[in-house]
Amino acid sequence: GNQVIKEEIAGKWREYERKFLPAKLDDNPYIDRDTYIQSLGVMEPHLLEALLNGDWDVKPPGKMFKRQDFKIVPIAPAGCWWVRFWDLAATPEEAGGNPSWTVGLKMGTDGSGIYYIDDVRRDRLAPADVKKLVKLTAQVDGPDVPIFIEQEGGSSGKTVIDDYVKSLPQFKAEGRHPTGSKTVRAVPFANQVGAGNARLVQGPWNGAYLDEIEQVPSKLMDQCDASSGSYNEL
Repeated sequence: GNQVIKEEIAGKWREYERKFLPAKLDDNPYIDRDTYIQSLGVMEPHLLEALLNGDWDVKPPGKMFKRQDFKIVPIAPAGCWWVRFWDLAATPEEAGGNPSWTVGLKMGTDGSGIYYIDDVRRDRLAPADVKKLVKLTAQVDGPDVPIFIEQEGGSSGKTVIDDYVKSLPQFKAEGRHPTGSKTVRAVPFANQVGAGNARLVQGPWNGAYLDEIEQVPSKLMDQCDASSGSYNEL
């Protein structure tokens, strides 16, 4: 496949296309597959994937979260209290570049020190469609689930939050102005995950969530930000 690259060269932004031609182990008929894999020994999974399948875009795990520290359960226990935290940093997918994702994450706890992520809504949408998604999700969650929305700085951020609060009159909705970097805000939740206190309720979103959060810290941290926001509210 091809990838469009934007790069600043000599003070000017230039755009060019990079062609990706994967070279896989199976493409070389002169190599015995089993012997070659055995010769690699114990290797980091991302490097093994690159060598075997020619996928050099595979990244090593980050340092804050490990995929295996999350446990997947069929349902959350009765009696949890829940919050839904939204990161509205949204750009339509067709806008090009590296669009941000709108993420709404529902997290709860039953008071035993275990935290359950029950649902993640994640999409690239225009602002009007983001608002529709937030309202529809609130209706599904019900009025007992308070809604917290990350608030951008300045008067424009306050205006956005005020508009959401007015459009959700039967729900508790509040803005939250973040302090510190996304990575710093994620530390308390990362500590709980590392201690084995995080659960994911089984759902189709599990894979994308784990793929993203195990790379933290990284440029793509929308689901991590929604996780730490939800945890900090709880």
